[in-house]
Amino acid sequence: MRTRHFISIAAVALALALSGVSLGAQTRTPTPHRDPRIPTERSGRNYPGRDMGYPRRPVNLAPRDFYWGLDIGMTISRIKSDDEFFDARKVYNGMYVGLYGATPIYPGFPLCLQSGLYFIQKGGQQRYGDVSFNLNYIEVPALIRYRGIFDYGSIQPYAGFYFAEGVGGKVRDYAVSRAYSPFRDGYFRRFDSGLRVGCAMQFAFIYLEAGYDLGFVNIGYDDFNYTRNRTAFLNIGFSF
Repeated sequence: MRTRHFISIAAVALALALSGVSLGAQTRTPTPHRDPRIPTERSGRNYPGRDMGYPRRPVNLAPRDFYWGLDIGMTISRIKSDDEFFDARKVYNGMYVGLYGATPIYPGFPLCLQSGLYFIQKGGQQRYGDVSFNLNYIEVPALIRYRGIFDYGSIQPYAGFYFAEGVGGKVRDYAVSRAYSPFRDGYFRRFDSGLRVGCAMQFAFIYLEAGYDLGFVNIGYDDFNYTRNRTAFLNIGFSF
């Protein structure tokens, strides 16, 4: 009887031991290795372009559809001319503000097509300060922007063309203390166009941008003496 009782207890103990090993193996199953630099899925957020290998990417830096934004800044400009009267080498500081819209060439691809509508002030002052020119334009750029992504933001060089129409401003002649309209009084032609290049640094939805407008069009009425705008601009932007 004792032998049978011992055999029964041993069988029960062995069965419990085997079941314990099996359960322990299930509870201690190792989890697969995860790279801590790659964010996990979060509720309410999607990290576009994770398959392209960019870690910690903010949502709005690699857009898959149309996006828009606001630019506010200042201009540093002058007028270059073969005519001494219009050759305004002293810089003029003006305003730069507008709305833009952009869309990726392909969803998740870093190249975007961008345009917008801007109010921009250009001009300059004669070397000896006798006459100053303030030219106000409505400007439409046509750009290709590259949105290169790094861990915490984006670097965005761009290039393209701008097209502008003069809408106002002043020509101030300090020698006679009078002001004139630059476009209505026959000083400048209204249409302007040229090359635009620049670069922006974006963090979250805010970015800083610097650019340059190189005018190609002769904005003066003299076909033998060329007059062109040269304008740099600095601005802060908001992307939505």
